[in-house]
Amino acid sequence: PIKSSAASDVYKRQTVSRSVESVMKDVQKGKISLQLDIQRPVGAYSTFGKSMVIDSLLRSYPLGIIYIVVEENEEGKKVKYIVDGNQRIGNLRNFILKMDGIKNYKLSATLDPLTIDGVTYEIAGKKYDALDEEVKSALGDAALTICEISNYTREELNDFYIRINSGKALNPTQKLLPLMSNKMLNDIKELGESEFFEKALTKTQFINTTEISIVLEALMLMEFGEDCGFESLRNTDKIKFVTKCNSTLNVENVIAVSDALDKLNEHYTKKVKMSKTILSLAIYGVCKAQIEGKDLTKYFEWLDNFIATYKEDEEFMQFCRQGTANAANVKGRLAVSYTHLTLPTT
Repeated sequence: PIKSSAASDVYKRQTVSRSVESVMKDVQKGKISLQLDIQRPVGAYSTFGKSMVIDSLLRSYPLGIIYIVVEENEEGKKVKYIVDGNQRIGNLRNFILKMDGIKNYKLSATLDPLTIDGVTYEIAGKKYDALDEEVKSALGDAALTICEISNYTREELNDFYIRINSGKALNPTQKLLPLMSNKMLNDIKELGESEFFEKALTKTQFINTTEISIVLEALMLMEFGEDCGFESLRNTDKIKFVTKCNSTLNVENVIAVSDALDKLNEHYTKKVKMSKTILSLAIYGVCKAQIEGKDLTKYFEWLDNFIATYKEDEEFMQFCRQGTANAANVKGRLAVSYTHLTLPTT
């Protein structure tokens, strides 16, 4: 939804103080969105970290500025996307609101009692509904400092996002997201929403956007070769791939990866345990098997056995130790695993 013009006039910003209650109403109505495409998902905080957000507001401690960009959606209505503060607002939403897909959490059992107007209230280990009405009221009235930014370009937004996160623990994949064009980012995120990843990844891996990294690596493996412009799966080469393919991402490869994820999802009906390195290789293997007309049943027989035994395969494991993303190890894994694709065609 973010415009991508080359330059803007000086962008506008306005800082206001708003109550938690009013912000939560806007979140529930969809007027404030936690779905900015370059944002990491809500869920990065531990239970104690989430509880500290609530506890700090109840004790009138400063929580930091929430940065929001203002956009018009396709219907011409203004929507506010959170650029910085997604975890804080998301944790408030998950604690207070009743919404589809939201699991409300309990506050940490280690929180100290809270005193309001001379009366002491216990808040430790409680969900929102179990709080005393006076505590709920205090939380709803608590102030959030909101900085709203408008009249900006996509380039300015990306630059701003990188700058405000430069001192935080964004992982290399999350730092790649602002470098991607809208089209490339949408394609990769859509592939990352495959139901197969729900069976293959943990909640923590989703928070770390591991599915995006795996999809990106699978697409890179599809173009791996002498003239591809990159030699490894290291972050420096991922930047090269993104820069090269931002406007020319191979549509056939995107479709092939999508089909491969569907086939993997059909084959694995329950949770399956694979390392990140094996996942991108497995997706690539299904792609190649289908493109070359190989017997997919035979491929999955091989893959199931491979997943169960690859750690005992010294020939393969020599390419999975230190520096798994370097060129020699990537090429080694491809060479060893490619031998199974000599299966007969269908």
